[in-house]
Amino acid sequence: MVKPFVAWLLAIRSFPVKGLSLPYLVAEYTNNETLGSNATVRAVHDLFASCPLKIYDPFHKDIGGTIKLKDPLSGCQKTRFHMTILENGVITMNSFATEAEWCRFRCHHYLTPMRHQAGPWTKLRKGQTKPIVCDFVRTECFDARNISIEQNIHMNIAEHQNRTLPSREPPQPGNLQPDIHVIVLDSVSSTQARRSLPRTLSYLENELEAVRFNHLNKVGDNSMPNGFAFLLGWRIVESMRSVVGADDLQPDHPLKNICQEYRDDDPVIFREFEALGFQHPEANHIFRPMVTSWKTDYTLRATMTQKTCFEMHIAQLDYHKKFLRAYKGIPKFGLTWIGALVHDDANMLFHTDEHFEDFFKSNRDYLKNSFVFFMADHGMRIGATVTTDLGRREINNPMLHIVVPEWMRKNDEVQQNLASNANMLLTPFDVHATFLDIFEEVKRGNFTNFSPKEVIPAEFNANNGSSLLRQSRRFAERNCRNIPTDAGYCLCEYSQKAVNKPALADGMAQLGVDEINGIVEEAGVASRCTTLKLGSERTLKAYVPETHTRLYEIVFQTLPDHGKFKMMVRIGEGGLLQRVSQISRLNAYGNRRCVADSHPQLRIYCHCK
Repeated sequence: MVKPFVAWLLAIRSFPVKGLSLPYLVAEYTNNETLGSNATVRAVHDLFASCPLKIYDPFHKDIGGTIKLKDPLSGCQKTRFHMTILENGVITMNSFATEAEWCRFRCHHYLTPMRHQAGPWTKLRKGQTKPIVCDFVRTECFDARNISIEQNIHMNIAEHQNRTLPSREPPQPGNLQPDIHVIVLDSVSSTQARRSLPRTLSYLENELEAVRFNHLNKVGDNSMPNGFAFLLGWRIVESMRSVVGADDLQPDHPLKNICQEYRDDDPVIFREFEALGFQHPEANHIFRPMVTSWKTDYTLRATMTQKTCFEMHIAQLDYHKKFLRAYKGIPKFGLTWIGALVHDDANMLFHTDEHFEDFFKSNRDYLKNSFVFFMADHGMRIGATVTTDLGRREINNPMLHIVVPEWMRKNDEVQQNLASNANMLLTPFDVHATFLDIFEEVKRGNFTNFSPKEVIPAEFNANNGSSLLRQSRRFAERNCRNIPTDAGYCLCEYSQKAVNKPALADGMAQLGVDEINGIVEEAGVASRCTTLKLGSERTLKAYVPETHTRLYEIVFQTLPDHGKFKMMVRIGEGGLLQRVSQISRLNAYGNRRCVADSHPQLRIYCHCK
């Protein structure tokens, strides 16, 4: 029995075409050519030996018609001041808050990604100053009648001496020690960023000399596998690649060994880890107390709203800004993952352009000695954009921009390497290899030599990661065979044509429905989920030449949830249809409450009864 948390990662399963005679299928498909011949297999494999790639106009064809400019902060009270002020580690009452008679405050301490601990209340009178030794301070102010008139949370970076274990190979005296800062936008593709963040990207590219990487390829459907790939270099999902002439890949770190529950896009990537996970806080400073405080306190949610110009991503950027200014002279690694902002609506990104532009502008001096990775985990997976040709490509193509330290921008070798890699087919494992390269250079090379070198030894590099600061030797020719991602996610653009074969489309669509129902049944939750049936919508495309590839992409609809899904299907020997990729959902999930906690990975498939 396949365990529930990996039930959707099943190997290829074969089904005969329902309602069709095999001779009809074979004749229609092969034009009297022998199915499964060696020549045909070679032709299919030769097709995937190359990797055609194209840089798209972000307004390609009809995707512009999906744009609806939204600004939830329009008309908010930007001039509104708070009744308490936290600056330089000291909290006071605002002298302009004449209606406030007294206030109180307490610290909110991090416990786990889902829980914080509130400390005792301390009174604050007018004219008093109180030192703060925590990062998040909950305040409440009262008028002369002791009626609560304002509640708020302030942020602070309370420096402390906790450090990671000293390196066995410390940097040589005098070696450069740059920071690394990673800003992740959940569900934002490369072309979507160009469409929605023009001011931010213009500033990054023209003022900070950022390099845009056009073909970063996701390695998993959602946040978790892509996050583990670029942060830890771990492959935690299966990739089906046999159709492109490569071995299928199994996880090198199964989910059961990592965490208690599969909690993708929640929108936090790390939840509560079991014995094989974190035993201590993941970092020196963690933003989660702000999120858990706001989510669990109705009074805070009532006062910290979009009407008062509050959005969580603005608070996240402000917290990272404070971190940039802390620990002077000590190298830092900062990661801010903005999860909920765009996750369900691509149009929510437009109004944030000035926020991100301001973040980089206001912190320019603090980023002079920093590597900056402005990136995403995957593209937008639901909504109107995925009904367009470019939108379907964007699902698999997260954005990536890299800024190197100011002193490195005059290094011609580095700039040439970055420019060359900018148009390569890449994966998050290359981002991870780049992190490792930076760490190694701090210890040994002092950033003086960026000639070709494999940062990760071949025997430990099953995921083919290569530093973006160097030219790669082993992986210079990238294609769907040698990147560790599912065939259905690969960005290489092989020629397809629309196919008008209703019976064949029906059979492939029914295969998809049967596969989904089978995944739900394997997970043991069929009693909670409606058995899906085939809807009327389907679109079939063939990889050309069709008579040689025997490979198709089918988009189909399920009922009663009106789900829209996509997968790759191959016609195998004897006319059997084989699913040869993961099944991706192309629209919003339906009713999924019955599995949201116990089997979150099935949310894309299960329509609760």
